[in-house]
Amino acid sequence: NPNPIVTSTALSVGTSAGGQLFLISGQGFAQGSTVTIGGAAATVQSASATSVLVRTPAGSPGVAPVVVTTPGGCTVNTTYTYT
Repeated sequence: NPNPIVTSTALSVGTSAGGQLFLISGQGFAQGSTVTIGGAAATVQSASATSVLVRTPAGSPGVAPVVVTTPGGCTVNTTYTYT
């Protein structure tokens, strides 16, 4: 199990109501990866070895921690900003 790495994010700012698309790019991801934003589960739209596309849960305005967990249990962190 390679440790996942985040190289970039796109659409990383969205409304606190949630439901926004958020793209996490990097390597070491896999189908079946899960994502939480501010501790709440995000809905994974698609996942591959190099990207994970999620729909955000509702959150509080400000910067929220994002945790991507691969099926093998490896994690990597990034952030998402709610407005």
